[in-house]
Amino acid sequence: MSPSNAILGTDDLLKSFTVRMSHLRTECEDIAEQWDGLGRAGGQRDDHAAQLLSRLRPHLASIERLSFDVQKQIDGMVADPFERNL
Repeated sequence: MSPSNAILGTDDLLKSFTVRMSHLRTECEDIAEQWDGLGRAGGQRDDHAAQLLSRLRPHLASIERLSFDVQKQIDGMVADPFERNL
């Protein structure tokens, strides 16, 4: 992909991040709801909190992978903007 085409694709890039962030937001909301439920049941403990927070890891990893891939592509474009060696 050329740098010019990449700029034209920034809307798609934002959509990709938005989808991942939406999944993360939903998971955070579910975690908060479960934490509140544990509080009503008298079960809010740090081990429960840690277990709930661990559910965020796959969502964060997905965002991290996308970010890494995009950065790698940008680095390639900066190194060879005319795609002579890509």
